Amino acid sequence: MRAPTGLGSCSFCESHFPGYWTKDFWPPNSPGLNPIDFAVYLQQVSSKSHQNLNALKASLQKTWDDINVTFLRPTVTSVEKRLKAYIAAKGAHFEHLLE
Repeated sequence: MRAPTGLGSCSFCESHFPGYWTKDFWPPNSPGLNPIDFAVYLQQVSSKSHQNLNALKASLQKTWDDINVTFLRPTVTSVEKRLKAYIAAKGAHFEHLLE
């Protein structure tokens, strides 16, 4: 997931989310560091065939709306492990280090 980089997005995030990480702090093009998105895409959305962009958007929205604490807790607690693997891989692909 990329950090929001648009001026409006950054301003909104800075004013609404204390401790917001700017684009200069978050590594670029690093979907594996965002375990919630990564888990959702891998387990839910990418397992289905989508005929068009609207079908994909609808699938993403439904999957996001259906997330519960049982699913969310392990993905959130994996952040530290993912960051350590990312550092060990020096910014390269690191998902294979998580097994």
